[in-house]
Amino acid sequence: MEPVVPTEKTKKAAHSFHSKVAAEFIGTALLVFGGLSLIFAVTWPHGLIAGSLGHLPLAQRALAGFAFGAFVGILAISPLGRMSGAHFNPSITLALWRRGGVNTPIAVCYMFAQLCGGVLGAAALSLWGDIADELHYGLTAPGPDVNVWTAFIGEVVVTFLLVSVVLGQQRWNLPTIASFLAVPILFSLMTMIEAPLSGTSTNLARSIGPALAARDVSAVWIYAIGPAIGAVLASYVIPGRTYELADPLISTGDGVSEWHPSGRPGCRR
Repeated sequence: MEPVVPTEKTKKAAHSFHSKVAAEFIGTALLVFGGLSLIFAVTWPHGLIAGSLGHLPLAQRALAGFAFGAFVGILAISPLGRMSGAHFNPSITLALWRRGGVNTPIAVCYMFAQLCGGVLGAAALSLWGDIADELHYGLTAPGPDVNVWTAFIGEVVVTFLLVSVVLGQQRWNLPTIASFLAVPILFSLMTMIEAPLSGTSTNLARSIGPALAARDVSAVWIYAIGPAIGAVLASYVIPGRTYELADPLISTGDGVSEWHPSGRPGCRR
């Protein structure tokens, strides 16, 4: 049997596939490092912002959530986000896979890249020195005197809300500005209300990196299972579309659904 010679089309498809996965890895690393750096700047007890808002914990949490969400939105419309579809979160990938917006090979590779990116981004937080240690590298964990199941339910709810917004943007082609503002506003509200329960992760990649960096993985199961359940529930609740997906290794590499705020999902229909 003669060996199969890759065609120009399959070479381009493979390159596109690898580029998308690499974009998810880099984008998630930036999300964890940049997003948590902003949270550090807002919440470090000896910082200027915390000094001004320390007596207003609700306002401090709302600002931290808005800053984190705004950074996510910027990443979503960046070249990295446009290249991969801007998932940067296993919850988003899982929901889109469940609805047929991402095929299985891409979903698996995306999630692996996201988790690795989360670990790298958290490791880079060591650049904050003692501040990173003091803030436990942005570790998410149940709040003081909060039952683990309460934190678990909190993660299910906040992830359900986030994924519902993402899928709703994709489903109804919301205007760019509305989509861009929706995520930071949502994170602001969720962090203000829910963060004392679980830390408002919604994203295993965002949680596993700091857990490893802080050497405390006792609560990782909450952020693995809770967001997964919330994402799947949202994928059933928000009306979906029917997608025609191609094999990423033998196609032009279009089989990825985007959620970035352009109002134009990136998979073929």
